[in-house]
Amino acid sequence: MYLRKRGKIWYFSFYVKDERGKSRLIERAGGRTKAEAERNGRRLLRDTVDRTDYYSDNRAMLFCDFLEGVFLPEYVEVFLRPATQRTYRAAIRLHIIPELGGLPLIRVNARTVQRFVNALASKYSRSTTSTMLHVVSRAMRYAKNPCGFIDFDACVGVSIPPSTEAPKRMEPFSPNQIETLFSCFPTVHDFYAPMVLSYYTGMRQGECLALKWEDVDFEHKEIYIHATMFDDGGAGVYQPMPKTRASVRTIVISDTLADILRSVQRLQAERKLAAGKFYRDSGYVCTNGIGKNLTASRMRYFNQVCRKKFGAGSFHTLRHTHATMLLESGVELELVSKRLGHANINTTAGIYSHITKRRSDALRSALDTVFG
Repeated sequence: MYLRKRGKIWYFSFYVKDERGKSRLIERAGGRTKAEAERNGRRLLRDTVDRTDYYSDNRAMLFCDFLEGVFLPEYVEVFLRPATQRTYRAAIRLHIIPELGGLPLIRVNARTVQRFVNALASKYSRSTTSTMLHVVSRAMRYAKNPCGFIDFDACVGVSIPPSTEAPKRMEPFSPNQIETLFSCFPTVHDFYAPMVLSYYTGMRQGECLALKWEDVDFEHKEIYIHATMFDDGGAGVYQPMPKTRASVRTIVISDTLADILRSVQRLQAERKLAAGKFYRDSGYVCTNGIGKNLTASRMRYFNQVCRKKFGAGSFHTLRHTHATMLLESGVELELVSKRLGHANINTTAGIYSHITKRRSDALRSALDTVFG
């Protein structure tokens, strides 16, 4: 490091390598005394130059510039699936940048993030708040390693405030409600195929919409689930990997569902014959009248009907109903968990704890009856 005086101000300077390995001179005003200039110069060296003499002035980098210029293109768009990328972009654009984006990256600390989380928790659900915290945490970890822009983890110790309301338990559809839905969406309706798939298998909406006929094994009565369909501006985007690795699974289906799917296949063949050149042979199980695959945006009408008819419920409630019926009929929790594609059995146990408790109570009564 070199020191020199110009007028009444001492300056410090040093040579570094930029990201391309080229030598570059850095010179800054250091203070009114030589000692002050040397102290400030060494501080800048410590903060901006790594062990290989490469220079990165992260002090001036705003959090928004890091998110949009580094984190999104280098991490999110490379390592995350398209649906998750969309969630990250929305979180960053709608929530994180408006509140934290104007701060220098090195000023985003645990207290800053905690205040951000507290504000979110007062307006949004715990799930939404948790998503925002996860995105910020992942971004700050990337800024620390491998980027080396900061030397601390800004989200250590940050917590989501406890909820003041008891979590609402999702109720399954009753037999009468299921009957009503089948009346609203009969065999010729576009929603019939995804509805019966979820009701008879517990498949997620995206998994139903992504299912192709090549994934249905009528001979062995099995369905191979290995993809999902997510919505992007109203268009359905096929993603060849579902929610998690555990979501890739082969499930058995009943004779009833196999017969229903054969009737859906025959209906598509009739529609193809009637539409002629206007029919789109997409290969999907869930299609409209001209063979085009259904989208999540289109399925929102199903949720609207549920709210209008029952005051609550959604397409996801079909999956919940399927799992509830299996557990109440005595099917083992582990089998239901694998059928639903949960990452671990604890997820299933947590969602359906009220059912497992009833079964435990029934077991206790049986023990009293048998053993006195």
